[in-house]
Amino acid sequence: MAADDWKRELAEIIFGRIPIIVWTSVLVAVFALAFALFSTPIYEARGSLVLRSKTVQSSTASLNAADERVEAPTEHDLASEQQLLLSGALIQRTIVKLQKLGEVEAPADVLGRRRAGGLSAVKRWLSSLVARKATDSSVDAEMAGVVQGILKSALKVGVVEGSNVIRLRIEGSDPIRVERFLDTLMSEYLQYRVTVLHPPDQRLFLREQRDFYNGRLQELEAKRVTATDASSVLDLENEISNNIDLETTLVDRHSELRNRYMDQEQRVSMLASALVDETVSHFAFLENTVLDTLNDQLMSLTIERGRMERQFLEASPQMQALDRNIANLASRLRAEVKTIHRDAGQKLKILAAQIKLLEFSLAELKDRTDELQGEAMRFRQLSRETDLLRVSYESFARRSEEAEISAAIGASEASGDVTVLSRAAFTADKTFPRIPLIAVLGLFFGITAGCGVAFVTEYFDHTIRRASDVALFTSLPVIGSIRCVSRK
Repeated sequence: MAADDWKRELAEIIFGRIPIIVWTSVLVAVFALAFALFSTPIYEARGSLVLRSKTVQSSTASLNAADERVEAPTEHDLASEQQLLLSGALIQRTIVKLQKLGEVEAPADVLGRRRAGGLSAVKRWLSSLVARKATDSSVDAEMAGVVQGILKSALKVGVVEGSNVIRLRIEGSDPIRVERFLDTLMSEYLQYRVTVLHPPDQRLFLREQRDFYNGRLQELEAKRVTATDASSVLDLENEISNNIDLETTLVDRHSELRNRYMDQEQRVSMLASALVDETVSHFAFLENTVLDTLNDQLMSLTIERGRMERQFLEASPQMQALDRNIANLASRLRAEVKTIHRDAGQKLKILAAQIKLLEFSLAELKDRTDELQGEAMRFRQLSRETDLLRVSYESFARRSEEAEISAAIGASEASGDVTVLSRAAFTADKTFPRIPLIAVLGLFFGITAGCGVAFVTEYFDHTIRRASDVALFTSLPVIGSIRCVSRK
C-alpha cells in the first residue's frame, strides 16, 4: 500500500509540474544548441610514425654486414621517442621554422585564433606582457615557455597497441595551420632526432681532446729526446749501479780506517801516559824488537846489580859503573819510546786525514748518486708521462674516429629508423562542437534539470490540494470531504 502511495505521489508531482519541466528542458536545450552553433569550430590533424628495427654494429670501426645485428624497438625506445616528440626544444624548433617560413607571425597564432584548452586566453595574457617587454629581457623566455606548455598539452602522442606505430594528434581552430604545424613538427623531429642521438658537441669535444693530447705528447717526446741525448755519454743506470758499489766499498774502507784510528788513538794515549809516569821503565805493553832488546839488556843489568849488591858497597866503583850503565840503558829505552810515540802520533794524523778525505769522497759520491737518481727518476717520470699521454691520445683518437664513423653512419640510420607512416592531415569533420551530441545532451540535462526544479518547487509549495494535506497540517482527523462540482 505504501509503495502505491509514493508512486501515485510521484506521478502527481510530475504531471502537476509538466509546464515547469517542459520550459526548463526547452531552455537548457536551446542554450546548448546555441552554444554549439556559435562556438568556434575545432579541427584535428593526425599523423603517424613507425619506429623500425634498429641495425646495431658490434664494433663501430667495423663496417662489415656480418658484424651487424638487428634489434626490435623496446617499450623503452618507444617511450623515449614519445618524450622526444613532446620535448620543448622540438616544439620551439617547429615554431621558429614556421615563423621563418612566414606561416605564422606570433607563436600564439600557431593553431589559429582559438583552440580547445584556452589558447585565446593565453594570447590575451601575452598581450599584457607587451608593456614590459622593452624593459624586461625575461619576457621572451616567459612567453616562449607558456606557448610551448600550451602546445605540449594540445599535442597528443600515443603508441598503437601491439605495434611500433606512434600516433600524433593536435587540435586547433584553423585546420590549415593545425595541419601545417603537425607536418612541420614531424619533419623537424626527424632532423632533431639525428642531432640528439649523435650530438656534434661530443665529436667536437673528442677532436679537441685528441689535438690537446697530441700537442702535449709531442712536447714531452721532444723533452725525452733531449734528456736521452744529454745522457748518451754515460748510461745513467750503469753509473748509478757502479756508484752504489763504490760507495759500499768506501763505506767499508771508512769503517776500517775508523777502527784503526781508534786503536792508534788508544796506543798514542797509552804511550803518552807511560812517558809521563816515571815509575814505568820497561814498557812491556809495547811490541817492538828494539824495545825488546833494550828491555832484555836492562833486565840483565838489573839482575846483575842485585847480585853485585851482595858483594860490593853502593859507593864502590863497580856499583856506580853498573848504575851508570843501567841509567844510560833506561834513557835509551825512554828515548826509543818517545820516538815510537812521535811516529804513532804521525800515523794518527795520517789516519785522520785519510778518514776526512774518504768522508769527502763519500759525500761527493753520494751527491753524484743522488743527482743521477734524480735524473733517472725524472727520465722515468718523463717516460711514464709520455706513455700515459700516448695512451690517452690513442684513446681519444680512436674514440674521435669512431664518433665520426658513427655520425656518418648514424646520420642516415637515425633518420632511417623512423619512417613517416602517414603525413599530417586534418579531419574533414569538426571535433568540436558536435551539434547532434550537444543537442541530445542538452535535451537530457534539460529534462533532468526540469524534474529537479519540479521537485524543488513541490517541496516548497504548501498549497492544500488533498484531504490528507488537511490532516497533515492541522493534525486533525478527516471526517469527510465534499467533491467540487464544476458549473456549466
